[in-house]
Amino acid sequence: MARQKRRSIIVSWIGGKDIAAMTAWRQKNGLPVSDTDRKSFFTGEEAPGHNGPVRTLTDGREAERIYLLVSKEFEADAENMRDWVARGNKAACTLVMTGLDDPTSYEEVYAAAEDFFRKHWHNNDAERFCFNLTPGTPAIQAIMLYLSQVRYAGGQAWRVVEPKYAQDGCQCFEVRLPFRLPVESWRQGGGSLADEGQLQEILSVYAPVRAVTILLLGESGVGKTHFARRIHAGCGGNDACFVEVNCAELAAGDGNMFRAELFGAKKGSYSGAYKDTVGAFVRARGGTLFLDEIGEIPLERQAILLRALQEKKIERVGGGSEDVTDVRIIAATNRNLAEEVRAGRFRQDLFYRIAMCPVYLPPLRRLACHDEARFRQTVEDTLESLGRDTPQLKRNWTLDEDVWPLLLSYAWPGNIRELRHVLFLACVRVESRGGCILKKGDVERHLAFAEQFSALAAPEGRADEEGEGDFLPENLDAWLERKRTLFIERAMRQAGNNRAAAARLLGIPYQKLTYHMERRGRPGPSGQDA
Repeated sequence: MARQKRRSIIVSWIGGKDIAAMTAWRQKNGLPVSDTDRKSFFTGEEAPGHNGPVRTLTDGREAERIYLLVSKEFEADAENMRDWVARGNKAACTLVMTGLDDPTSYEEVYAAAEDFFRKHWHNNDAERFCFNLTPGTPAIQAIMLYLSQVRYAGGQAWRVVEPKYAQDGCQCFEVRLPFRLPVESWRQGGGSLADEGQLQEILSVYAPVRAVTILLLGESGVGKTHFARRIHAGCGGNDACFVEVNCAELAAGDGNMFRAELFGAKKGSYSGAYKDTVGAFVRARGGTLFLDEIGEIPLERQAILLRALQEKKIERVGGGSEDVTDVRIIAATNRNLAEEVRAGRFRQDLFYRIAMCPVYLPPLRRLACHDEARFRQTVEDTLESLGRDTPQLKRNWTLDEDVWPLLLSYAWPGNIRELRHVLFLACVRVESRGGCILKKGDVERHLAFAEQFSALAAPEGRADEEGEGDFLPENLDAWLERKRTLFIERAMRQAGNNRAAAARLLGIPYQKLTYHMERRGRPGPSGQDA
């Protein structure tokens, strides 16, 4: 049975105009007020659109609950304001005494509003919240706009205008702004290789609209799962409603298990159904369903998923259906799905359904080649995250400057996952001797080991810069220099830092190798001649 649409939750500060409108009406009707000397420019007439910003939004609007945030200035009027709002809306009205002393202080307003969100906001109800931004000081308006649309996103923000500014009789307008979150909010955990501007645009524009499906593309290890979790968290979600499904594992089971994992099943509905199960779609309600490795789903089962996405309804194995309109879908794959569609291995209609908003996460080697500053930031963020995940490694890690050429010249077939692995082992080695500075030998030891198995992380036909038919370097000279440095560093490792032997491996004169190394500020160890 389809669920009934849940009613709104309205949130608003009480402002001076609201108090003025309420006070004028009470005085006109002979009712007591907290301040008999308070002057009001309101006539005391109760009429739609003339009752103050709060009631202009709440009057006649269907809602389940109304929260009125009260500063100290208006505490004496709070109960009268609740009665005033109740005249235009029968929803339960809760007064929130914030204890706010200075409504012009951004810091105080933030603390008071943050306390409200922690106590009364939940991501499962995010879409139900309607925030009135008009009442209060500029500080109150700015903080509520930020918290309601960025930090606790998912609901609607409204502004209320005076009758003279009404358009076609409408005084309430939804506020829609393309917010861009600060870069630091993405520097958590393992990280991803998405461009920061792209990341922020996805989060602020597309992700809050659950009807938009997001497809993450890129090689294994570029951080697709991390990116999906950041989208989810950035839209107000928590771990409880982020559901990850590995489609490669689903593909290994039979059709009933495939449906049961996604949609749920009743006990005894098929062999192996020993109890009632709740499917991934239902568990992800109010949050995000992350379909990892979606390209691995066999062609014959893709129609099952397509139908659920199209109809926003699932059919449990054994009977029963449910609507799933409040689930954000994020899919990910390291396959070229466009090529899979052309080859007939992936349904075109499913491709268009999941790829409304495609996001390409580039390989780490491309970052090292084209954006050294960002590569360095990625390395530093990864080092910082090691301490958060492994308390034993929590310290201020730094890299010797001669480590950077080593990292920049490596091909990173395992991308950020491999980078994290190499840095983790290097930190463990340095920690064992009580240090906090990673030297070239610490990193080189584990990098050389990883390089021996790089072929395992580079499936045949993987697109690299040289293999892409339409690839053109942004700066040919810089690109060639970077490639030259990469091969020189690789040859030096294979030659055990023997410069003459490295020159022989590369088929170039010793003097030419020395020239390039010294020009790049990498003279190498002494005693290199064979």
